Parts: sequence; structure tokens; C-alpha cells
Amino acid sequence: MHRLTPLSTDEVLEYVQAIPGLVPSGVRLTVREIGDGNMNFVFRVTGQGDSETTSVIVKQALPYMRSVGAAWPLTADRILIEYETLETQHQLCPGSVPRVLHYDDELSLIVMEDLSSYIVLRDGLISGRRFPSFASQIGVFLARTLFFTSSYALNATELAFNRIKFANPDMVKITSDFIFTFPFMNHEMNRYSQVLDSTVQRIWNNGRLHDEVAGLKRAFNHEP
Repeated sequence: MHRLTPLSTDEVLEYVQAIPGLVPSGVRLTVREIGDGNMNFVFRVTGQGDSETTSVIVKQALPYMRSVGAAWPLTADRILIEYETLETQHQLCPGSVPRVLHYDDELSLIVMEDLSSYIVLRDGLISGRRFPSFASQIGVFLARTLFFTSSYALNATELAFNRIKFANPDMVKITSDFIFTFPFMNHEMNRYSQVLDSTVQRIWNNGRLHDEVAGLKRAFNHEP
């Protein structure tokens, strides 16, 4: 049975303190909710002791979309899929994904490495920064994670098991709807500036574009 309400900041603080070996003795912790308010609840827990610093991320998934509430149900198992995905990717390409420090199935949450000392690649590129190692790093990550989870490395039984294990229909539907469907029609979930109305109308009425998008949507939904 999954918890139907999110943890409060005080509960997050108590929870992290109770995880054996996670917080060094003498470290005083503070909690801040940093989620974007859309899907999940995300907290940053930081602390400073006499000689040690602690900083972790707590992410909790509830059985609905946070921004809408119970009217938009989602399986809380998505956090289990995320946990197992991160663990698999770390095993195949160590150091390329955030380390999972703790997983709790009952509360549908994971505690993971805090990457706040990093920057988002998109933001760095927009600001003009160069990343000379990026191509090789992402190439190795993709090569190892894609090859060793494919039919080239797994037998038919393992592949079939993984397809079931990592199936995430709720999240697939969200992408199918919000990326490949809603933007191309007059839908209540769309939000745009009225200045763009003529452009939006052209998109909604472009049959050739809709045909191309339909092909991409089919590939996304049926070619995992």
C-alpha cells in the first residue's frame, strides 16, 4: 500500500536521519523542497558538521500527477522503475548516473546523490561553454547501456523479462500525449501566448506535419 500524501519537510528530515550510515554523527541537517511542482516531490537535504558535509536528494512519487492531484492517477511504481534503471546503468557504466543511496518501496521514494555542483548541459551550451569530453562520454554511456540491454547481449528470456520489468505505460502515455498529440490540436492542456496565435493555427492545420508526427508517435509507442 503506497502512502497517499507526500512527506513533509520535517518527516523527510527524520527519515534521512534514520537511514543507517547515511548521515555522519554531529551533522546538523536542513531540508528544502526543490521540485518543479509537476510530477513528483523532490527535497534537498543538506548538513554541515565539524569536518563533514552531507547533501542528498530525496524523491517521492505518489500515485497521481502532483500538478493535477488525484484526478490524474499515475502508478507510484514509476519510482521503482527509475531506481532499477539507475542501478542497471551504474553497473554498466559506473559514474555516469546519480548513485542511489537508499530505496523505499513502501513510501515510493529514493535517496540519491546530490548533483547540485553540476550544471545542466543545455544551460552550459546556451551560455557558450564548450565541453570537449562530452561526445566521448555520452558515446560510451550510450554504447554500454544500449548494447548490454539489447538482444545482442541478452538471451530471449532475459530480454522478455526486462521488457516487462521496465515497462512504464503511464509515463509513455504522458510523453505520447504531451509531445506527439496535444500540441497539434486545440486541447485544453495547451498554453501559449496570444502573440503566437497565427503560428499555432498553422501548426494545428498542417496536415503534412500531422502525418509526419503520427509516424514519430507510432515509432515511440511501438518500437521500444
